[in-house]
Amino acid sequence: MTDGGTLLPTGLASGRSRALTYPLAGLGAAFALYACLQILFGRLPLLDLGFGRAPVPAGIFAYGAVVGSLYALVAFGLILTYRATRAINFAQAGMGAVPAVGALVLVFARGWPFFAALAAAVVVALALGAVIERQVIRPFEHSPRLVVSVATIGLSLLLAFFEIKVPGWLAGDLLTSVRLDTPFSTFTFDIGEVRFTGDALFTVVVVILTMVWLRWFLLRTSVGLTARAMAENGDRAAGLGLAVRGTSMTIWGVAAALSTIGIFLRAGLVGVPIGSSIGPAVLLLGLIAAVIARMDSFAVALVAAVGIGVVDQVVVFSTRNSAATYAVMFAVLVTVLFFQRNLWQHRSGDDAGGFQSSDDSAPMPRIMRGLPEVRALRTAGWVLGIAITVSAPWWLGPGRESLAGRFAILAMVGVSLVMLTGWAGQVSLGQFGFVGVGAGVAGSLVTRFDTDFFVVLVIAAAAGALLAVLVGLPALWTRGMFLAVTTLAFGFAVQFVLLNRDYVPWLLPERGAFVERPVLFGSLSTADDRTFYWLTLLFLAATIGFARALRRSHAGQKLIAARDNPLAAKAFAIEINRARLVTFAVSGGIAAIAGALLAYQRGSVDASGYGPLQSVDVFVMTVIGGISSVGGAIAGAVVVLLVPVLPWLENFDEVQLLTTSLGLLFVLSVLPGGLMDAFHQVRDSLLRVIARRRGLSVPELSRGDRDSVEVPDVVSLGADTDLGVIGTVERDPPEGSERELERSGR
Repeated sequence: MTDGGTLLPTGLASGRSRALTYPLAGLGAAFALYACLQILFGRLPLLDLGFGRAPVPAGIFAYGAVVGSLYALVAFGLILTYRATRAINFAQAGMGAVPAVGALVLVFARGWPFFAALAAAVVVALALGAVIERQVIRPFEHSPRLVVSVATIGLSLLLAFFEIKVPGWLAGDLLTSVRLDTPFSTFTFDIGEVRFTGDALFTVVVVILTMVWLRWFLLRTSVGLTARAMAENGDRAAGLGLAVRGTSMTIWGVAAALSTIGIFLRAGLVGVPIGSSIGPAVLLLGLIAAVIARMDSFAVALVAAVGIGVVDQVVVFSTRNSAATYAVMFAVLVTVLFFQRNLWQHRSGDDAGGFQSSDDSAPMPRIMRGLPEVRALRTAGWVLGIAITVSAPWWLGPGRESLAGRFAILAMVGVSLVMLTGWAGQVSLGQFGFVGVGAGVAGSLVTRFDTDFFVVLVIAAAAGALLAVLVGLPALWTRGMFLAVTTLAFGFAVQFVLLNRDYVPWLLPERGAFVERPVLFGSLSTADDRTFYWLTLLFLAATIGFARALRRSHAGQKLIAARDNPLAAKAFAIEINRARLVTFAVSGGIAAIAGALLAYQRGSVDASGYGPLQSVDVFVMTVIGGISSVGGAIAGAVVVLLVPVLPWLENFDEVQLLTTSLGLLFVLSVLPGGLMDAFHQVRDSLLRVIARRRGLSVPELSRGDRDSVEVPDVVSLGADTDLGVIGTVERDPPEGSERELERSGR
């Protein structure tokens, strides 16, 4: 444990030996990393191991260390905000990217001086971080930590929208990338065969000064002392009269400034893309460094970030492609979480008690189901829903018929996420990775072997299920948002490695080949968008039927029990680990089937369409609809996918970013159970009107509670869960209720 977030271990003053812990550990880790990278990608200069590869120049290691130190600034911000809120800030990179990109555009297009732009970016970042804490984070101060983390996901999408739009607002011209000639660029020096500019030295100096300043800030200022007290116990710090809220605003401002400096300085070393979001990639590497540091120690985070930078640059030098970095990082993250499993199991309580969800296990009161008015309303609702769904290709209009098929496929992915996150409590930000695997398998089988459509789906489902079990192994020792970090890394690995022809060419269609849509039963062609949409609609209906049957089955009840109260579930001999892995397999298999259908619809498999951004989008989509409701997956898909294509809205991708981000923040603030929560509220209002007209007494409705009568379940009593859905069981109506219903004229 560290002394409230300082750079050195608690009790440092008690003995000099402890002061050597981090330096010696860092030297040992550096030597091990150097040896491993040389064995994998080169050979040791002092020991020819016979691998036949040229040695990696020492300058590559030095350059990687410099670039990695910038990831450390992002990791510092993550640690600061985590210690202030006990939530993972997925918007950390975005908070820095918006001011940094704006400042870089001013330098590049408007001729601003380098230091003036840097100072302006830092000031804007400080203000931005404070505003975010006040307007976005503080409203959730009494919410579970998982909700805060999910709110930062929505915030990251909103910041990505501004990151894309700011260059056009400031410069008017579309820039593709910025690599600055700074005041230090004219000074050069060589380390081995690698030439450096003064930007590298300036970066090292800035990082060192930042470390020194952070130590002073946390140990010598009133804000820093309050921040340390908040890290130990925020409620106690507030009870002692400390300025907790002001300190939290300052912490978030400082965190944003740290990321801004890191991304701004990156432009002088490797460049910064303009017109797209740099946030996700930088966030992942900073997150891994922070997790290695146990979200606690800045010194360990710096060492880890430097190591990540070295790995990245060695991979680039050896393969001329940085894609393999993400596979290495995924393996490193899983390994680190395994060895830190006791810590994360203990800290999973930080993420507990998340969403108040609209669960499909809470139907309308049984006493109301047989009333003629209720039956008429239900029938009308089903008829209207089916009519709208089936006729979607017509009312969407020409050129947008394929969007209907995409809706059905995304809804399938949403249902798979409902099973995994809503029912099993396993937060996944890499669900589209399984979609990508299914698409790759389908494309390869169709173009290489002309495999039958249904055989393709079976093989794709098996591949997705197997991979999901492997990815789900970390769920055995961690959960909540720390598991989400692992699945996010998996999403990057799928996009840049598994769907990369340089590494796994057999998993993709033949180059230039078209994935033709199937001809079913030898005569039914699905080549046109309308017919293929109806095919995907059938698979969506089958997925919904399977999910609802699973939810009502004994296995589904065990799954909910294991989610709500693992200790009680174990006491009743429920095999939690087995239940989690089975859910991962089922969820991954369904997502892979959706991916195979998506490959048929698109006619090709492009890795860029199956990345972590798509995974975040589908997660947000499902939360907006209702994370533990099958109907929520459908509603979320409608809002996220179809709203941006309304006639008065243009630029689909940017509008989708805006609608999903604002929609998520609105739902978390107003409708914690998602759109299905609003649907149930409207439904129960109508049921109360009907009950009053018939003179019926329905206790569930009189309380305004949309759930069935809630009674303690033996396996979910006192649940404190990742998703906060307390298990309920449906109670039979009181004796005499049926007779009362008969007298009312059913």
